Amino acid sequence: MTQITERELKKKYLDLLSQHFDTPEKLATEIINLESILELPKGTEHFVSDLHGEYEAFQHVLRNGSGNVRAKINDIFKDKLSTKELNDLTALVYYPEDKLQLIKCDFQNYGQLNVWYITTIEHLIQLIKYCSS
Repeated sequence: MTQITERELKKKYLDLLSQHFDTPEKLATEIINLESILELPKGTEHFVSDLHGEYEAFQHVLRNGSGNVRAKINDIFKDKLSTKELNDLTALVYYPEDKLQLIKCDFQNYGQLNVWYITTIEHLIQLIKYCSS
């Protein structure tokens, strides 16, 4: 088994870096960006104990992301959807099985329901893109 010296290891590391950053300035900029990201405030943390008998309350906290889900939906759609539509979309994200059953009862025909499905899927895709960026 061959031993890699510290010098060889540094050279390999620098070679890998040079493949991604063609100038020292670009590397320095990336380091600064990454360090600033590390300094951003942390998201909400929950410390939960003794959950016995509190399944539904705990599930609600998990499903709504401590209010972050609603905030993100409002960020994207507050000027595009009515309050009822915002609440319906939020409820669909929190409790998809239950909300879908209720939504199906709201439509008189299959065509209207299909239009709702298409629109809602488009909204969900926008939400996923927003949350993942």
